[in-house]
Amino acid sequence: MKGTENIIKNNDISDFLSKLEEREPTRNMMIWMQFYDSPCRKICCHSTDCGSIRCFGCKKYLSGIPPKSRFQCIECEILPPETINNPRPEICKDCFEDSSKLHNHIKWLNIDEKGIHSFSIRKVGISDVKLLIKSDFPILEKSKYDNKICAICTNDFTQDCPAVSYPGCLYFHGTPIKDKKLGLIDSNEYSHQECLMNWYSMTNRLFYCGDLLYCELCMFENDKNSWEILFNNVNNNLIEMEKMNKSMDEKIKLIKEMLAIKVNIEDFKYNTINKFIRNNLLNLHPQEWLRNIINNIYHD
Repeated sequence: MKGTENIIKNNDISDFLSKLEEREPTRNMMIWMQFYDSPCRKICCHSTDCGSIRCFGCKKYLSGIPPKSRFQCIECEILPPETINNPRPEICKDCFEDSSKLHNHIKWLNIDEKGIHSFSIRKVGISDVKLLIKSDFPILEKSKYDNKICAICTNDFTQDCPAVSYPGCLYFHGTPIKDKKLGLIDSNEYSHQECLMNWYSMTNRLFYCGDLLYCELCMFENDKNSWEILFNNVNNNLIEMEKMNKSMDEKIKLIKEMLAIKVNIEDFKYNTINKFIRNNLLNLHPQEWLRNIINNIYHD
């Protein structure tokens, strides 16, 4: 029986990996992938922009030096890594074992600290799939959309067909627009509920599990805040370590694990810690909105 079980597991992983697109690891990805037994070219290990990977559940940094074990659902639709609102979650070991982190599938891929890919069954946090309904869409006050038209069908809003925001949005965001300096900004353009439902139907997003997470601006703000929290935590920890006369080796260990920066003690002969971290983070992260956060926190 155990042998049969192993065959099923191996087949699941082999079938999943065979469907994945291959891409050459970027220079930033190789910062943490150097700890793998061999670099992975599949998109299960590919990360866009700065090459960082973060937990979908708790936003924990998973691609430090060395990287942490992570889990991906192998039953969700496979989409490119740069896809916004990718429904296939990637979570840390703590969230994988947390019953409050809900998902509807049980078959997962585990990629450990050495890059070894294996099969895992998730036994907690199994959620029913829910269907989007009309009441999931926050309705805007007329003053917010007066004299505007639907961003999808370009027809007017009416009392019977008012403007709505995205399911799960608490701030009545409109359609997001990419901005080089700010990441995403609110266009203040809205749509009819029926138009959004038709759009979600066309893109296979009528169903969800766990929390309603359909607002890209809300998700971006959460991501932005979590980066700011991470950088502030590292900065505050280093300040406390300085007060406690902790060794430079202990500080270097923290910087490697939390920020994925290559560092050794000789780097601080002519640089302050803050200046060294800032310059390296700016090289690592090309996103202008993220660079603004780095400059605000790691200043001389």
